[in-house]
Amino acid sequence: MHANQALRILLAAALLLLSAAAGAEAVEGRVTWVDDGDSFVMILDGGREARVRIAGIDAPERRQPYSRVARRHLEEMVKERRVTVAAYKTDVYGRLVGPVRANGRDVGLAQIEAGLAWHDVRRLAEQPADEARTYAGAESAARSACRGLWAWSAPVPPWEWRARQR
Repeated sequence: MHANQALRILLAAALLLLSAAAGAEAVEGRVTWVDDGDSFVMILDGGREARVRIAGIDAPERRQPYSRVARRHLEEMVKERRVTVAAYKTDVYGRLVGPVRANGRDVGLAQIEAGLAWHDVRRLAEQPADEARTYAGAESAARSACRGLWAWSAPVPPWEWRARQR
């Protein structure tokens, strides 16, 4: 790769991150339902219901090992509690996507630290570099400590599991 080409790619990635950060809309509300280890339903201030996908992580799918544990862990952190979502996009399923905080805690990071979600490296361009490093380090530490799904001999990332189901 030539230096000019590398510089253009770097600039494009930086612009994407800046536009994602600039477009983030902080929404607050109370979580009423947890779908799985990385998504939930909340009632926004103002009464509107919103479905949310936690950015930066991918938790086991239903019928995958550790899916129930991941869901319960997320419920413990957010169900019937107020959360803030820094929503930067809406996905193809109509869910708000963004980092989620509950009681000042990064919920996605907590799922990774517990060994109940993967750092979703497929969407690194959407994640600030410092947060990506933190998430990657947390996944590495959970793997080393054999926490959660990392105690399983052959954990299958949800994106691979979904592809096999098609």
